[in-house]
Amino acid sequence: MKFPRTAGELETRTGMTLVEVIIAMVLLTVSLLSMGVFVGRFAKATRLMNSRNTASELVADRIEDVKGAVRYSAIDSLYATTETSISGAPGFTRKTMVSHVGGGGPDFDDYKIVTVTVSSAQLTSPSKKTTIIAAF
Repeated sequence: MKFPRTAGELETRTGMTLVEVIIAMVLLTVSLLSMGVFVGRFAKATRLMNSRNTASELVADRIEDVKGAVRYSAIDSLYATTETSISGAPGFTRKTMVSHVGGGGPDFDDYKIVTVTVSSAQLTSPSKKTTIIAAF
């Protein structure tokens, strides 16, 4: 083995020191953990938005059913219900409330206020929509 005699004869080192390897591993670990947290939060937000979208579709579906009612007088009896099991949407509850305004003797006003509320354990707040249906 030949020992260098002067500083100019020192060989350049190749490879990494243990400190450099540890620093690289720490940086890699921190970045992977951060990405894991992000993916978890993204998945939770996606589930919440899917639930919110389903609730909105259930509300809109019920409102359209009520708007398409053949008889105005039957809206109260046919649609004012609470559904605890909805086909295709397990875990959701849909409540339809109908209130009648006017319609008596000298009143010119005769309409029904229909409010549909859909709730679920996954939702932080229920999805709700109200519409007014006039006598026809």
